[in-house]
Amino acid sequence: MIRVRSRVSQRQASGGDEDQAIATCEKLLADDPFFAPAIRQLALLYDPNATDLAKAYDWAINARQAYPDGAEVAKTLGILSYRRAYYTRSADLLNEAKRKRPDDAEVLYYLGQAIIALRRAAGSSGGTNEPLPGREP
Repeated sequence: MIRVRSRVSQRQASGGDEDQAIATCEKLLADDPFFAPAIRQLALLYDPNATDLAKAYDWAINARQAYPDGAEVAKTLGILSYRRAYYTRSADLLNEAKRKRPDDAEVLYYLGQAIIALRRAAGSSGGTNEPLPGREP
């Protein structure tokens, strides 16, 4: 039954009904809170520009634990980390996503923004000249 609901959620999401897909994933996780495919799906469904940033971030953290090598999860968590001003974490995750998806414009954009934020922070605190994430030494 859980796998059937998981497929239903995927179809809902691909059909553009993201709100319904989120509701389906939440029902799945109420039945089995450790069902990794639903955790991943829910993390990816929560838009990185979501108003409930804390909830989206929590689901992305859980998805990252279940899928530590997933490029899409790294991208989502990287963008959410950027939005929470965790710039070092964001740059690390987005660099990982960039290695797996080098032509993803959204990854490149947020990676650039994270690096700019890190440079600003280093400049304002008299930081060192250490290479920033994403740069070859």
